[in-house]
Amino acid sequence: MREQVRARRRAEKAEREAQLAEENERMRQRMNQAGRDAKELTPEIEAGRRAVAERRAAEKAERERKIREENAAFRARLNASRSAGRDAKELTPEIEAGRAAVAQRRREEKAAREAKLAEENAEYARRVSSTRAKDVKGLDEKTLADRRAVAERRATEKAERERQIAEENAVLAARRHSLHGRDAKALDDVTEAARRDVEARRLAEKEAREAKIAEENAVMRQRIAQSKRAGRDVKGLSPETLAARERVAEEKARRKAEQEMILKMENLEFERRLSHQSGRDEKGLSPKTLADRKAVAERSAQRKRETQQRLARENAEIKRNLRGTGTYQGL
Repeated sequence: MREQVRARRRAEKAEREAQLAEENERMRQRMNQAGRDAKELTPEIEAGRRAVAERRAAEKAERERKIREENAAFRARLNASRSAGRDAKELTPEIEAGRAAVAQRRREEKAAREAKLAEENAEYARRVSSTRAKDVKGLDEKTLADRRAVAERRATEKAERERQIAEENAVLAARRHSLHGRDAKALDDVTEAARRDVEARRLAEKEAREAKIAEENAVMRQRIAQSKRAGRDVKGLSPETLAARERVAEEKARRKAEQEMILKMENLEFERRLSHQSGRDEKGLSPKTLADRKAVAERSAQRKRETQQRLARENAEIKRNLRGTGTYQGL
């Protein structure tokens, strides 16, 4: 397991070193091109970087050598413990002490490396700051001032919006508190006035729509009359046809009302007769009731025949009025 971990770490380390080497090579190629820009490094910085790289490589080689020596010592001790019949997972006091010493040394080396890197970074920053025509990644004073102005304006607008909202809430709260003895669901005078205005506007819009529809209908009737006088194929109905249809509808409504009134009277008479029958248990109907029902059925059939005859006459009249207008084929 430890060998696998060490192998994985070595592979990751080698991959990182290869990536850094590739990036450094691309950087050198860009720096060696003609017409180098302000981001190129001075020979002193290049020499410093090479020295740092060499020192790091030497330190890395030293660390790897120490790790190999420690691993070899550990394997030797492990083999010795196995040959003595001890558990392979048990560590001797010498091994524990050795591991503690190795851990302490690694911590010290890590602290020394971090201190050295911090020192190198400070030196590099000092050299970069002293290099002329450097590439400035920061923002200039004008851009920073513009940003501060935008931030201040936004803060002012936000404060103004919050102040307006607070004032409106205060006015609304005052109106609510001024309502004495009223139902909590009641509306204030402003809301009532607004609702009345909306209702008045809706009524005005409705009247305007109805007037517009009436005007359009009048124009349509005028066009139909003109087309009829000119002998055109009129798909609409003439005023005579419309009047006849209205008469038919009125007649139907009148007959329906009469029928409903007759049925209502008959039902009332039937209920009255039933209420006067006391102590009788008759499942059938009396001869008088049967005669009344028969009379009602005959009257209904007679009214139906009269209605059909009337409709036939009205249809014939409509056909005579429409004959010659070209509204229907064959008329």
